[in-house]
This record gives sequence, C-alpha cells and structure tokens, in this order.
Amino acid sequence: MNSKQTDVFLPVEILQDCFGYLRIQDRKNLSLACNLFRSICLPSLFESVSYSLSISETTIRSRRQTQLGKAKDEIQRFKSIAESSIHAPLIRKCVMSDILMLDRGSSIDDEVATAYASFTRAFAECVPYFINMKEVNMENFNAKIDKKVLAALASLTLLEKVIFRPIGFFFFFFFE
Repeated sequence: MNSKQTDVFLPVEILQDCFGYLRIQDRKNLSLACNLFRSICLPSLFESVSYSLSISETTIRSRRQTQLGKAKDEIQRFKSIAESSIHAPLIRKCVMSDILMLDRGSSIDDEVATAYASFTRAFAECVPYFINMKEVNMENFNAKIDKKVLAALASLTLLEKVIFRPIGFFFFFFFE
C-alpha cells in the first residue's frame, strides 16, 4: 500500500505560544532543531542580558585572581553578544551589577581598579550595539557614574526606562 505523506505546518504564532511554555534550556535545544525553530526561539533566548562584576578585597590572593579571571570572561561574553549582528538586536533589557567588597577604610588596589575600569569601559562601548534596548537596570552602582556610560545610554533611541539601585547596607541585631 502506497500512502501519501503530507506535511502539516502550524502557524508561527501558535508555535511561538507553545514554545513560550518551555523552560529556557528546552528552548535552547529546540532552537538547534531547524531554522524555523531557531528563528522562533532566538528572540526569547536573547531578550535580556545580564552583565556583572563581583570582586572582594577580603578574599585570599588566589581566590581574587579567580574573581579577576571571571571578570575578564564576563567582559568577553558581553562583547561577543554586542558584536553579534544576530543577537545584539534581540536584546531588550540589560541588568548591570557590580559588587566591590572593600575592607572598611581601604582604597581600591590597582588590580581591582583596572578590572572595574575595563568592566565599565566595555559596558559603555557595547551598549550602543543593543539598538532595540528598552530597559537598563543598574544594580549596586557606584554613586559616580562614568560619563561614557551615561552617553552610551543616551544613544539608545528606544530606551524607555533606566533603573538605578544603589548599594544597600543591612544591619541585623540580635537580642537575648
């Protein structure tokens, strides 16, 4: 018996709705199945990007070197997304956080200062590539924001919201 095979296609809108119920990891895997699924999944996978720096002066030297290495990796990851003509236009939201834990009364040493300057400079250089960015959250930012960062944010014509969340200090009291 010779059966005739027919292809059945669902409208893209229905596939988008269905894929919206999947976990991110499942959408990543699905995006590898075919070009159609890739074009449907990519916008949700690259809707937002986070960019963070976390360095503590109180850690031992070897651990701090690990933190500085992670900072370099994070900068490179952020730059590669910004330089991608496929991924950069998909970004709608960016969360930037920097956490520098210093000893009370201490100043930032040269290594930490260099890492922080590189982190900030990369952010300012990369932000203009995210042409469809609508929201930026800056968490734990330094009270003095680099002028280049502000100029980069000002260059985003579709930017609707910028949220600044300063560092907060919490004190816990224990009563007996």
